[in-house]
Amino acid sequence: KDCPEVLHMLIAHDPNTLRSTNKWGQTPLHSAFDSDNFPSSKIARILLQTIPNDSNGKESNSNNNNNNTSSGSSSEEMQAVQRKDRRGRLPLHIACEKGAPYTIIRLLTSAWSEGGRILSRDGVLPLHLYSRFLLQEVVTKKNP
Repeated sequence: KDCPEVLHMLIAHDPNTLRSTNKWGQTPLHSAFDSDNFPSSKIARILLQTIPNDSNGKESNSNNNNNNTSSGSSSEEMQAVQRKDRRGRLPLHIACEKGAPYTIIRLLTSAWSEGGRILSRDGVLPLHLYSRFLLQEVVTKKNP
């Protein structure tokens, strides 16, 4: 069950939580979609918060090289939805690849519509990944 209160407490305790990455370069927003259990819209909205600046007023690049997909200066805050993992995937790529519900896809595209036009390192758009997922669903249902 979702626990948005706990997530709010974790972020309040350490706002850099939204900026942290795992060994694959994924932020908590990436990781939320990289499973078969999708978060609720409420949890996704919390994870979509702007990544806080570090104490120098600049967005940290720890564990992330060239993950900023915006063309602005390094002092701009970057939204979690704009961060790429080590495979060059946005959270939108992962959500589409895993077949996230429409409400989640809509949240991600509403937060940053440009994400739908960003290619992964493999040269794939989020729409391609969602199409593959849907095709696999059709094939699986026809041939159980």
